This record gives sequence, structure tokens and C-alpha cells, in this order.
Amino acid sequence: MVERRDPCIELHNVDLGYAKSQALLQGINLTLPMQGICTLLGQNGTGKTTLFRSLLGLLRPLRGTITFDQRPLQHIRQQELAKLVAYVPQAHTTPFPYRVRDVVLFGRTAHMGFFGNPGRKDRQAVEQILDMLELTRLSDRIYTELSGGERQMVVIARALAQEASLLILDEPTSNLDYGNQVRLLKTIAKLAHNGTGILMATHQPDHAVLLQASVLLIRQGQIEYHEHHEDALQPEHLASVYGAGIDIIDVPQKDKPSARICRPIIA
Repeated sequence: MVERRDPCIELHNVDLGYAKSQALLQGINLTLPMQGICTLLGQNGTGKTTLFRSLLGLLRPLRGTITFDQRPLQHIRQQELAKLVAYVPQAHTTPFPYRVRDVVLFGRTAHMGFFGNPGRKDRQAVEQILDMLELTRLSDRIYTELSGGERQMVVIARALAQEASLLILDEPTSNLDYGNQVRLLKTIAKLAHNGTGILMATHQPDHAVLLQASVLLIRQGQIEYHEHHEDALQPEHLASVYGAGIDIIDVPQKDKPSARICRPIIA
């Protein structure tokens, strides 16, 4: 009987960066599940975006190999890779006044080919995603006229239209007000519950707790994977990642387990 393996991304003795003399991440050996939610924590400039660009096939490893479900990344065609992983950048703008529905439809390119025309199935998929994310009311609005929070949700909808197994989000809450942050986190939890894998860079360690996520810590050119956020969110770990003192506080909750909160030490 063949043992069934859950789909995962594996990095084998990988160096990542833009030049061999300037590798940001070195000697990385990592197995990353393509299911559930994983939060990526690290200072700016330590290699978070470099890791994302490498997983998206936009940046070749300086050394070593990256595999998706045991298949070498360099052997996966770009159109096929788009069905495995989708990307949501920190900010997105378009110079053209597209309707929201059309922006989301761009995500179907992987399924209909670069010069293909959208069919009934593609348009149905877009309508289903708009409905799931409660964006139907915006479908005929002009994308460039939306608020920052609305645009972020539309870009997530476009990524979901790819029907990829894994969704990579690069600091998705960084430009959102508190209310929109909460709504976005609820959406991320809902997507994971429905089977979409989430890899999310964030500057808020508390997000790992709120989303009950696993954690990747980037520090000193290395990546550490912690399956349980309780193991990663320790004062000594966070202090070495961010270069600042951080307290971990357990806050009692009525009829619920206590919640862990990260609080910076100011004085």
C-alpha cells in the first residue's frame, strides 16, 4: 500500500538572493505544507519577498532545489504553476479604469490561456468568488475608485480566480485600517477552512494567534518552521527576530482558553 503524502513545498539546501555574493537566505532546508495557514515573521530586508519571488518561479535559487509536491520547480510550466500558487502583493494599482468584475476575471488567465477568451465557466467562477467574498455589490464599480480595503479584497478575489492550491499574501494588512484588517483576517480564516492553503507575511505576531497558524521565523539568513505558534511566539525568539524586547501575555477570556498577546517593551 502506497502511503499518501499531503502536498507540500520543499526547499533542499537552497540559497536565495539576487547574486551569489549577496544571498539573503543560505542553506535552507524546509518542508512547508500547502494546507492550513502559515505566517511569516521577520524584519524588512531579511528575505521575505525574496522567498516569495522564489516560490513563484520569478527568482531562481542561487543553489539547491525547490519542489512542489516532489516536482522540481524549474520543470513546472508557468501556466501550470499559476494553478498551484497565487500571489497577492502588498499594494496593487492599475492605470486603466477596469471594472471589479474584469480585474477578477484576469485571474482566469491560467485556465484559458494568455490569448484565450473567457467562457461561461470562467465567468461563473468569477461570480462565485465575488459572492463568497461579499464583493458582488462592487462588481460593476471601477477598481481605481475603490478604497484601499476594497482594492485589497478585489486582488485577493483575482488570486482566488486562479483556483490555486496555495495563496501567498505579502503583508496584506499593512495599508488597511483596523476594521478592514479584522475583516481581511476573517476572510483568510474562511479561505483556509474551505481548503485554500495560506502563506502570509505579516509584521503582527498576534496574527499567528488569531489565525491559529504555524509560523516561519526569518533571522540571520535562516528560516525556522514552527508547526505550533506557541513554540515560535516566545520572547527570546521574537527579540532575536525583531531586535526589540517583546512580552508574551496570556489574557483570560470568558468561556474560552486564554489568548496570547504580544506586547513590545517600550521602557
